[in-house]
Amino acid sequence: MTKKDLIICLYGSTGDLAFRKLLPAISNLKYNNKLPSKTKILVLGRRDFNTKDYFDFINSNNGGNNFSNLVEITEYINMQISDLNDFGPLSEAITNYSNKETIVIHYLAISSNLMLDVAKNISDAKLVIKNNLNHRIVFEKPFGNDFISSSKINNQLLNMFDESQIFRIDHYLGKDLIKAILDLRFKTNLLESALSPEKLLSIDIVAKEEDGILNRGAFYDETGAIKDMFQSHLLQIVSLLTMNKPKKFTSDVIANEKVKALKKTKIKEDSIVFGQYYSYLEEENVSSNSLTETLIKLTLNIKNKFKNVDINIFTGKKLDKKETYIKFNLKDGSEINLNIFPNKSIVLKTKLLNEVIDTGYNFKNIDDEYATLINAVINNYRENFVRSDEIEIAWKISDELLSYKDGLTIYNEKTFK
Repeated sequence: MTKKDLIICLYGSTGDLAFRKLLPAISNLKYNNKLPSKTKILVLGRRDFNTKDYFDFINSNNGGNNFSNLVEITEYINMQISDLNDFGPLSEAITNYSNKETIVIHYLAISSNLMLDVAKNISDAKLVIKNNLNHRIVFEKPFGNDFISSSKINNQLLNMFDESQIFRIDHYLGKDLIKAILDLRFKTNLLESALSPEKLLSIDIVAKEEDGILNRGAFYDETGAIKDMFQSHLLQIVSLLTMNKPKKFTSDVIANEKVKALKKTKIKEDSIVFGQYYSYLEEENVSSNSLTETLIKLTLNIKNKFKNVDINIFTGKKLDKKETYIKFNLKDGSEINLNIFPNKSIVLKTKLLNEVIDTGYNFKNIDDEYATLINAVINNYRENFVRSDEIEIAWKISDELLSYKDGLTIYNEKTFK
């Protein structure tokens, strides 16, 4: 049997995330020759499929994606991932395809309530040996639901694996324009001065959605905007925008500076608005008296060099448009807009001779965020992932914010512009 340089084990291979994001990303990497030539994809599921059945199934459910370039390198293994006794065939396949240098990635695209049990099975089956850096394990968010649970999860994982083997996915960190924040702040002379705290009045971070919760009522009613968006995506952006310049641009040094910024993050209590869209209580699988917030608006202050710069956060569902952007408001009235969705662009606005100069650039070569992240796991680029202490301090901030909830503003798409 031909030994492989890379093995990707995909847990949850018949789920929505695998269809919509992961398989298209892996297919994209293969198409662009970013996978080693000797790669094996092991897709795991409890359905009684063979490999052909699996591709027939996903081709009828994937909304038109073409995965034909993955057929020859993929093998379906029928197993119950929550049962350690079912791990024999997977262990045998990995052994047969591996040599001493093979990178083996276990990607857990599964429900968060299965995460620890499956991770323990992987450890007990000796599929990831602690401190073997060729053995890597990937987790999707949510990573806990408060500080206490996230700390417990991290402690349990670190008993089984080394931090350097764990990759915690926050897909916002795979977005090219989010990754570019440090380059804009510290490596682009044209903008480095403009984005310094001495020149800034405030920063707006906005993530708006037109849709409601769609078919995710049971999940969302237990989660809400703070846990779904603020704790992970938006606080990651805050830390990148307000951290001090790292002495070295390595993953641990960058993470150290992000943690320092998060520890100095303070909530302006009088700025907080919790909202719920007008038809939320009519959604399927939502409690009739739910107090879950679907919108959060607030201002943060970071007690470092940015202490005089308001960080304004706004995110919500069922709003007037879908858009994500970061706007830097300068003291001289100028603006720098980093548009993340729908237009991936940077726009500069300033006033000169009583005329507004408005100029921008649309980025063309933007990579798929999941392809970026999977490629980063393969190549051990850790800058795009979240360290355990980052998650825990972000939960502390989020727990504090939730403690201020006292009623909801009921809104429609015209309430907030």
